[in-house]
Amino acid sequence: MRVVVVGAGLAGLSAAWELYKAGHEPVILEARDRVGGRSYSHRLENGEFVERGGEFIEPHDFAIRHLAAELGIPLVSHNVPFHRRSVDGHRPSLRDIARERQAIDDAYHALQHTPRASAAEVFEVAFGADFRSERAYKQWATSLALDLETVSARVLEGTALATLVEDGNRALSGNQSIAMEIARRLSPHLQLAEPVEAVSQTSRGVEVTLMSGRTVPGDAAIVAVPLPLLREMTFTFPLPDRVQTALEHRSMAVAAKYGVAVVGEAPGDSAMQHPTQLWWSCQSVSTDAEHRRPALSGFAGSAHTLRELRTSEGAAGWSTALRQLRPDVQLVGDAVITDWSEEMWSRGAYSVPNLEWSPSDATAFDEPIGRVALAGEHTTMGSLNGAVVSGRRAAQQVARAVA
Repeated sequence: MRVVVVGAGLAGLSAAWELYKAGHEPVILEARDRVGGRSYSHRLENGEFVERGGEFIEPHDFAIRHLAAELGIPLVSHNVPFHRRSVDGHRPSLRDIARERQAIDDAYHALQHTPRASAAEVFEVAFGADFRSERAYKQWATSLALDLETVSARVLEGTALATLVEDGNRALSGNQSIAMEIARRLSPHLQLAEPVEAVSQTSRGVEVTLMSGRTVPGDAAIVAVPLPLLREMTFTFPLPDRVQTALEHRSMAVAAKYGVAVVGEAPGDSAMQHPTQLWWSCQSVSTDAEHRRPALSGFAGSAHTLRELRTSEGAAGWSTALRQLRPDVQLVGDAVITDWSEEMWSRGAYSVPNLEWSPSDATAFDEPIGRVALAGEHTTMGSLNGAVVSGRRAAQQVARAVA
């Protein structure tokens, strides 16, 4: 079976890898001149890798962990307390975190039957009118990277039941190395700088039309492009209502990443949330497990925060703010900054459920559309692991559909 895979991010490459192992022929088409999509690593002048895209591989991210092990890519500890970022020099205790989570969960249950309840409403019920000053709100609002008035309250469901895990992992040579290793093994099947314009299908096969006008035939297709690009792609066959609805019920987060080489460390404050703005910085542990790496990363969420940091003008504004937040470290060399909302082939960082989202949307992508399957974090969850899960699922779907 010949399967045309549109997109060489983690979702598309995971799908292609599964198909290849099963004896099928993937044809991978990627709009960019590189692979990995929003899994994008950068090597600083001092040799350290920073992530311009997805950063954390959580302990329960089994799909991407299995994939990394299969490819022989070692994962190492960040040793960054993601859930216990310090604010104004104060790191919350486990009891503080449990109290916050219980308050959020209680508020969610109080509002769960309210039509179109927003995440902001949950925080207001949990913490009162001044909820935006709460540490928990700052953490969630930063990570969701949208105005929480526009985000579904359902993203907070089960907050009190979540297991607090202090650590996540990263690929030793950057998270993009996972995608790059698949691409290396499938290089004869990969075509870069080939953006796709349209997908068509009949009962006998599919045809993918590139923006260059060239067409690529196949027995089936997997479309694994970011949500904004998927919305613009032409499908000559109707997408099922359940799929259209699920796509409409997700919005793209507006976020930027920052990376710079540094000298110095503050082991007690490896993760720091800005006290008033929605961004944070972290310094991962070195592979010696004793010292912090000579590299500092930053993540900023929401269009308002990016304007505050003047990311459209380059890294200078963020660097100034970072020096004020982290006087313990000295920034060295040029910083690298990536605003995902301005990236041509993504136009956003990841997808988030909006006010219209419902649980039924989670199953909208469980079946192929004839000979075509959709993949990407927007079809599962907005994470590196979600992309891998979606790629595996899509590969299974088209294999069944054409069998």
